[in-house]
Amino acid sequence: MRSKRIFTGTFLGLFLCILVLVSIAKADGMVVSPSSAEAYETDQKAVIFYEDGIEDLFLSITFNGTADSFGWIVPTPAEPEVTKSTDMLFERLDEMTRPEYPVPTSYDKFQFMGTLEDNASGVQVLQTKKIEYYDISVLKAENKDGLYNWLNDNGYSFPQAGKYIIDEYIHNNWTFTAIKIDKEQIGSSRVQNQFSSGHATPLRLTFATDKAVFPLKISSIGGMEDDAPAGEISFITGAEGKGALLDSNKVIASDEVIDGFNPNDGSISFQLKKRINASLGEIVRLEQAKAYLGQHQGFNIRNIRNNIYTFEIWRNEGQHQTAQVDLGSDFKQNEWQKFEFSWRENENDFKIVDIKFFIDGVERTLDTSAYGFNSLRENEINQKSKLIIGGQEQYRDLNGEISTYRIQRDESLEEVEYVPPAPSLDYIAVRSADILIDELKLNASKEGIFEAKFEDSLDVNLANEKIDILRVFENRTSSHNKTNLRPDSVGVLIYIFSDKKYEISGFDLQYAGQISKGEIENIAKVDGKTSWIDPKKDNYFLTRMYKQVEVAQMNEDIYPQESADQSQFNSVSGDGKRMTLLTLLLIASFGSIGIMLFAIARNEKNERKVNKEVKDDKAADKNKDLLKIK
Repeated sequence: MRSKRIFTGTFLGLFLCILVLVSIAKADGMVVSPSSAEAYETDQKAVIFYEDGIEDLFLSITFNGTADSFGWIVPTPAEPEVTKSTDMLFERLDEMTRPEYPVPTSYDKFQFMGTLEDNASGVQVLQTKKIEYYDISVLKAENKDGLYNWLNDNGYSFPQAGKYIIDEYIHNNWTFTAIKIDKEQIGSSRVQNQFSSGHATPLRLTFATDKAVFPLKISSIGGMEDDAPAGEISFITGAEGKGALLDSNKVIASDEVIDGFNPNDGSISFQLKKRINASLGEIVRLEQAKAYLGQHQGFNIRNIRNNIYTFEIWRNEGQHQTAQVDLGSDFKQNEWQKFEFSWRENENDFKIVDIKFFIDGVERTLDTSAYGFNSLRENEINQKSKLIIGGQEQYRDLNGEISTYRIQRDESLEEVEYVPPAPSLDYIAVRSADILIDELKLNASKEGIFEAKFEDSLDVNLANEKIDILRVFENRTSSHNKTNLRPDSVGVLIYIFSDKKYEISGFDLQYAGQISKGEIENIAKVDGKTSWIDPKKDNYFLTRMYKQVEVAQMNEDIYPQESADQSQFNSVSGDGKRMTLLTLLLIASFGSIGIMLFAIARNEKNERKVNKEVKDDKAADKNKDLLKIK
C-alpha cells in the first residue's frame, strides 16, 4: 500500500509538472488576433532592413483605384535611391512568419496623376527616373506652399488640409519621393490588369538614417478633403502666374455685377486644366434672368463626360441651342489648355446663333444637336448678369423649399406680374472633381465686360473699369453625394531585419527569430536573378509586427525600438528548442515512471515471495504442532 501511495503521489507530481511545462511552452507562442478589417481598408506592408546607419525600406500597398488615378508619396529622412522590389519578398516572408490567424487585406483610394514638371518655386527636383510603369521624382522642398503647388501642378491631388503635415517633414529636412504611373503605359493591358486588382509593383528606397523609421504620418493625408478654409479657395501655379483651384464642394459667383451681356454676339475664354479623363460637370454659367430652367437668358458650359463639352445658350428672341464637342486627341491631361466659345446671330435666321469653338487657338467643329423654344419675356430679364463658376444657383421660396422663381398670371392684366422669392441661400456644385481655372474673359460684341486673372485674389475687372470681387459659396445642397472611401483604420504589417530584436509600441508581435545571411539572401530574387538584399553579417533577427491603426492615431512616424526581451517568438528554431526540451523532459519523466513501476513490481513480487515463504513456514509449523498432539 505504501508503494502504491508513493507511486500515486510521484505520478501526480510528474503529471502536474508536465502540464505546467506544456502550458508554459504553449503560452509563449500565443498571439492576440487583430480587429477585423474594414471595407476599402489600406493594406500597407513594409520590410525594413537596417544596418550600419543605412535603411532599406521595401514598400507594398494595396489600393482601390485604377492606373490613371494612382499616386504614391513617400517621405524619407535623406535622399533615397529608388529601385524595383518584388512581390516574392512579401510572399516568402508571409510563409516564413505567418501567425495563427490571417492578416486582413485592405484598400485605399488615391487621386494622384499627371506628368512631371518642375514649375513651382521652392522645390528642387533631385532626381527623376522610370521603373517599369512608374514615373518617379525625388524632391526637396523649401516650404510647404512650394511643395503643395508642385504636387498639384504635376497631377498629385494633394489636399490643402495636409500642408501642415508636409511642413513638419520639410522643417526636419526630409525629402519626398513622388511616384505615379507613366501615362504612356496606362493603356497597357498588363498595367490595367494589375491595377484592377488594386495592387502595385513594390519599390525599394535606400537612404541614410540614424535610426530605423517607417513614415506612417503621411498616410493620414489620404482621406482628407482638398478643402480651402471656409469662404476661400486655393491658388496654384496657373497658365501665367497664379490660377485658381476650386474644390469640388465650392462655387464661385459674382454678385450680379456684369453689365452689357449680349446674347446675340459675344464670346468667353478661359484656361482650364484637367487632372483626370473624367467629367468635371459645371464649369462656367452666366444667367441674366429672374427665372430658371428655360426661362432665362445666358449660357452654360459643361464637361458632361470624359472629354465631351457642351455649350448651351438661351436667348430672349430665339431658341435654346446646345452645341457639343469631343476633344479626343486634343485633350492634354494635366496641362493648361485655352477654351474659347463664341456666338453670333445668324444672318439668315435671327432665331439661332452661329457657335464656334477653339482649343489652344485651333478651331474645332461643333455638333449643334439640340434646339428648344425659350419662353423668356423681356420684362423678366435683369439688366445685370450673374456669372457662376463650378455650379448653379438655387433659391428658397417663402416656405423654405428649393424652387425656381414663380410667375403669377392675372387674366385681367396684359403684363406678367413677377413675385420675387426669399433671398438666394444656396449654390449647388454638381461635381465630383476640382476645377482648375485661370484667365477667364467675357466679351460682348468684342468688347470686354468681365475679366478674372486669379492672381492670389478673386478680384475681377468690369467693363466700366470698376473692380469687384467674386464670392465663394459652400455647396450646401447637391444631387451628388461624394463618397469618401477612406476607412477609420488601416492595417500596417512591418517586417524588420537587424542585428537585434526590435519592437514597436502598440503593435502585436507575431514572429521573432534568428535568421542567417544565406537564408536572407534566398528569400527572394529581383527579376529572378539578384538577391533582394546583400547582408554584411552572418546572423540577424527577423521580427514581424502588425497593428490595425486608427487614422486618427496616425500622428507620428514609427521608430522601432530595441527590445528588452531578446528571446525568440513563434520561430521555427525557437519552437524547436522548446519542443526538444519538452520532449526530453517527457522522456525523462516517463522513463522515471517506468523505472519506478519496474521497481514497484519487483518489490511487490519479492513481497509476495516472502509472504508465501512466511505462510509456508507457518503452515509447516502448524503441521508439526498437530503431529506432536497426536
